[in-house]
Amino acid sequence: MEEGYFQLVVHHSGTFCDARYVGGDTSTWSYDGDRWSYFEILGILKEMGDGGFNSTGDVVFMWRL
Repeated sequence: MEEGYFQLVVHHSGTFCDARYVGGDTSTWSYDGDRWSYFEILGILKEMGDGGFNSTGDVVFMWRL
């Protein structure tokens, strides 16, 4: 991977069971750390259509570093 880029890995379409995420799919994108945008990521997640949004349409993130 080029310098300054990072990978965003999204696990989706699965469920949480005993504090572990099981099943589902994984999607990976590479981004330039100086040019990526929250709104770009939000748009990709909405296009995936897997849920993860609350009743007002806000995305619900759960992450692990």
